[in-house]
Amino acid sequence: MLRALLLTVLLILPRLTSAQYTFTGGPADGGTIHDFIEHNGHWFIAHETFLLRSVDEGQTWEILSDGLPATEISPRALAEFDGYLYLSTNSEHRMLRSADGGTTWEKFNAGLPTFFGITTYLAREMVVSGNRLIALPLGNDFIRYVEEGGTAWAESPFNGAAGNGIRALGDTLMASIDSNIRFSTDHGDTWTNIPENPIPSISFVGATDFLKIGERVLITTNAGGNNGVAYSDANLSGWTLPEGNFYSGNAGGPKFVYISDDHILALAANGIMKSTDQGSSWQEITTENTRPNGVTTFIEPLPGDRVLVGSTSGLYLYPNHGEGEPRLIDIPLGEVNIFDTFAFDGGLIAQHSGRVSTYSHETNAWIRRLDMRDIGFSINSTNAGAHRIDLLGERIVLFNQDRAVISAPGTTAATLDSTSFSEMTTLGDIVPITMHAFDDTWLIVGGIRQIESFGIFFTGTTLHRSTDAGATWQEVTHDIPSGALSRAPYFKGAKTVVHNNKWYLSSERGFLRSDDEGQNWTRIDQGSRVVLFSFDGALFMSSSDDFGHTIMKSTDDGDTWVTWHDGLPTTNTFSRRTHGLVQIDDVLYTYNDARASITPEPGETGLFEITSAGDSWSLVEGHPLMPFRPNLMLASNGYIMGIQPKAGYWRSPLVGSPTSVEWTGTAMAVRAELTGNYPNPFNPSTTIRYTVHESSVVQVRIFNVLGQQVFESAATLHTPGSHGLSFNAAGLSSGLYLYRLEVNGTGVDSRTMMLVK
Repeated sequence: MLRALLLTVLLILPRLTSAQYTFTGGPADGGTIHDFIEHNGHWFIAHETFLLRSVDEGQTWEILSDGLPATEISPRALAEFDGYLYLSTNSEHRMLRSADGGTTWEKFNAGLPTFFGITTYLAREMVVSGNRLIALPLGNDFIRYVEEGGTAWAESPFNGAAGNGIRALGDTLMASIDSNIRFSTDHGDTWTNIPENPIPSISFVGATDFLKIGERVLITTNAGGNNGVAYSDANLSGWTLPEGNFYSGNAGGPKFVYISDDHILALAANGIMKSTDQGSSWQEITTENTRPNGVTTFIEPLPGDRVLVGSTSGLYLYPNHGEGEPRLIDIPLGEVNIFDTFAFDGGLIAQHSGRVSTYSHETNAWIRRLDMRDIGFSINSTNAGAHRIDLLGERIVLFNQDRAVISAPGTTAATLDSTSFSEMTTLGDIVPITMHAFDDTWLIVGGIRQIESFGIFFTGTTLHRSTDAGATWQEVTHDIPSGALSRAPYFKGAKTVVHNNKWYLSSERGFLRSDDEGQNWTRIDQGSRVVLFSFDGALFMSSSDDFGHTIMKSTDDGDTWVTWHDGLPTTNTFSRRTHGLVQIDDVLYTYNDARASITPEPGETGLFEITSAGDSWSLVEGHPLMPFRPNLMLASNGYIMGIQPKAGYWRSPLVGSPTSVEWTGTAMAVRAELTGNYPNPFNPSTTIRYTVHESSVVQVRIFNVLGQQVFESAATLHTPGSHGLSFNAAGLSSGLYLYRLEVNGTGVDSRTMMLVK
């Protein structure tokens, strides 16, 4: 039942307005949710990266961007107080609040600690106690509060390295930081230690939630094993483990739902527990078929005897106080990756996490056309219950605007009308890792698949050519180095270009060039490449560097290259961060995002253009800012499209552009991405988290604001899944640092973190 629900297509239909980027929805599934609140009749959820709002109880969602300082704000906690909706974020914006139901937002950081002008406070949870909003710190800091009508946050005398949970129980406020539990009867002015830690016989590390029933106080704990819940006597002087204990998990957020004195719900790590004797004993009411997938994060009661459960796989809405079959609520983001997107049949076609969907500009809606598992594609879930699909090389390639071909190890499929797919001829033992087209000539880049205990990799690299729509194939010559590992996977997401009667096929490790229509290929090794265009007699490309992408130009068919940054911002190291190239008619565009700059200046972030190969870049006046840093740009039917692989698509009319343009799309391979570091800010240690989608050699490098490398990890082979790297900055100075994730020697993602000593 749950798997069927996961395949439900989410269609989001916001109205298109001019002079701004509008969310088009997008083919996507699931996601980790940190917090939830119902405000003014609307639902809001705080995802790892985005804030979302639903006006119809989760039937449709919008990722909020208008009115926010940025779209990727890493929201953590939500609260309703004094007529405002408060939002804590793990971004430079920190605390935000809205007085109009989330339409517009303002920063509210007065009174919070800063470092070199940057607010460093991150609230893990927020609760209302009396006439105060109380914020529990996620990092090493004090509890803070703001009063009704207040203009600044004030400090409460309870601090520590990490907050676990906080709850207002009538006139008593209870909070846990580190292994300490304290209570306050004056809304945080003073705090008193409880007489004894709940379970002194084990290594107790804090409480994540509290509930009071009569004179009894219940807690969910941050420790594992058989001590997920404990309850106290009347004086909080002793604690008892109930019968039927369970592991409650270590995530903050609400864990209890009070229905009546003899009907209490508590959230276990993977299900819902029920007590009818005020917490003395517990029984699970969810079953193997109704448990949420992934690890649970919170539980909230809703009108109509419903309960909402958040997890690392999404939202689950249960009827009858949790004792029924849940409805999985689709949200337009999460553990999903958009691998390829092309202009197709008057709209778009995209391959995302093993599915294929098409988009119509006219209806501004996505329709799922294919689950690739249905035609024999190998799609594996290696993270149990998280619905994260690891792909083994699947790509979608657009041929001649009327045929889309999907390639995967050992399988290919083609469509003529974007609605039906059929298998094509394959190459026997050769794995067709990626396919490309030069008009009527098709090209397969392949390799020999090897399966080992640590995962799948490829040896050797082959190129095959077809001139009869894939009916027959002939191997062609090339000078790609053989070596132990195949270079074929580097051609995922490659772009084809014809320039001066020569054919070019880009990869993440350089280019191949053919002077004889694909019969022989020569390698041009120019590092990491993303997109390539033939423009005004020259070749242009964007190339990954330490802090974004470098735009380069060649006037001799790719033999030599020079950087082409004239006119782009140069205020500091982070002010030039270009993302993508796109050509419309006789204009070449790039998008520069300087919002991570130490001192961002007006006019540094936006769409830049050149109209000839010798021009300097100039800002396109009047074009709106993208609500996020795009991983890919493309143009379609007069719109500039921005793509964020874990969120979806935004579009905006190009100011001054014709109403209809012809454009051939490109795609970027998504092999791994950073998911952040915790804690941040940190002192002196933090853990950098990242996700790898295929067996790859992975390395992390860290740079200071001068661009000097201060750390590099060993380059090691990683299997698909989530990974972490511990970093100790004991020998470094306080300040902002950039960390970069490299896969097979290519930089694929970067973020910033703050060291505060």
